Amino acid sequence: MDWGDAAQLGAIAGALGAALLLFGRSRWPLLAGLALLALAEAGLVLDLADHGHRISPKLVALGLAALVPMGIGAAILVRSPALVTPVVLAAAPFRPPLSFGSEHRYYVGVEGAGQLGRLLPLYGVLGVAALALA
Repeated sequence: MDWGDAAQLGAIAGALGAALLLFGRSRWPLLAGLALLALAEAGLVLDLADHGHRISPKLVALGLAALVPMGIGAAILVRSPALVTPVVLAAAPFRPPLSFGSEHRYYVGVEGAGQLGRLLPLYGVLGVAALALA
C-alpha cells in the first residue's frame, strides 16, 4: 500500500484539529480537534514507514504502554484540575539530553556534551492534560 500522501493528509487534519481546539467553545469541538490531531500523527507515522523508516511492533507496544501512566496522570488531573498549571510550569524547564534511534540498544541514548535536550517532560504533561480534557 502506498502512503505517499499520508503526510499531506495528516497536515490538513492537523490544521483542522488545531483550529477546532483554538476556536471550539464546547466539549464536542474540542474532542473532535483532539481526534483530528491524533489522526494527523498517525498519518505522519504512516508516511515515515513509507519512506523506509521501520516502525517495529516493539515500538508500537512501547507507545501503547505509555498510555497507562498517561491515563493515571489524567485521572489525577480530572479530580483536581487546578494542578494542571503548576505541573506544566514545573515540567517546562526540564530538557533531558536524550537521543532516539535504532543505533541505540534500547532506542534511547544520552546526547553528547553541549547538546540541547528535548522538552519531553513538558510534552508528557501536555498529553496528560489533553487526555484529562477528553
